[in-house]
Amino acid sequence: MLLPSDLYEALVKLAGTVYLWELFVEDMARFRRSKNIKTKEFAPTTVAHVIGNIFREYSEAHPDRPRLSPHALRRRGITLTVAATQSVDAASQAIGVTAATVKAAYLNAERAFHADAVFSKLAETLRLPSGAKDAQAKPGVSHQSPTNKRHKGERKRTSANNKNE
Repeated sequence: MLLPSDLYEALVKLAGTVYLWELFVEDMARFRRSKNIKTKEFAPTTVAHVIGNIFREYSEAHPDRPRLSPHALRRRGITLTVAATQSVDAASQAIGVTAATVKAAYLNAERAFHADAVFSKLAETLRLPSGAKDAQAKPGVSHQSPTNKRHKGERKRTSANNKNE
């Protein structure tokens, strides 16, 4: 089971007979009274609009606080998922977005990956071996030379070419 048992049981009590959010329209009439209720059946777009309105109302009521949005919760959820899994790929699969989207738009990498701790672990690898006199000593990690492939149309580099640049 993906959810803790107490949370699962609470959701079962709230759920409709077919869908989890089936009673949303009925509950909306009880908890968010409005003359503008146009829908009588559950629709995901109605939920999205109501949640957006709740966040807007909160921000208007608290202008001294940072503006809060449903998207901010999504960003926070993604960051927490990456922190829990320590994997952008696993988080992207769990949330349902691409790994590139997670990296580009949402991820607070410092909080998710604890970069200082990672760099501290790498420090030993990056140090010269004990007794080494220079950086050309036998490295602890194998290195691969870059390839010298030329791009299409590029001339072979010679010392004469380098003088002209």
